[in-house]
Formats: sequence, C-alpha cells, structure tokens
Amino acid sequence: RDGRDAAVSFYHHLSHQLRKDGSDVVFKGTYAQFHALWVEGKIAYGRWVDHIRSYHAARGHKFVVFVRYEDIKNNLSGTVHKLNAF
Repeated sequence: RDGRDAAVSFYHHLSHQLRKDGSDVVFKGTYAQFHALWVEGKIAYGRWVDHIRSYHAARGHKFVVFVRYEDIKNNLSGTVHKLNAF
C-alpha cells in the first residue's frame, strides 16, 4: 500500500477508535502531529519502514503473493487471474 494513503487512513482510524476503556480516542491531535510521531515509530505498531521491511522479506516465498491496491483498481481482472494462477 502506498505509504501516503496508509498514513492518512491510519490517522483517521486512530482518531476515531476508542481506547479499550472507552474514555477517549486512541489518537488526539492534528495530522501533522500524527505523521511526525508515526515516522518516528511512536504510534502503535512502530515505524512504517519497519512494517514494509517485515513483509518485504517474504518476497519470493512460494506461499506469498504481493498484490497492490493500485493493481486491483487498475486491472481487477488481471489481478484476479494472477491470484488464481498463484
């Protein structure tokens, strides 16, 4: 997933998700504040680059296929055929 899209989506997710005790949202602040913390790895699940590296290491594994949202959006039929052949 494109990191720019993921950042905006994650910001909205955490800005609307309640804490377990229901006291407040998980993240309260501006997008700029969120982004700075996210890049530094101070938001849940760590730094984006570490997330990318964690699954990028599986590239080429016989049980892993990578599908990009953009590929699905631009060529759904071709992407489905790729998955079916996998």
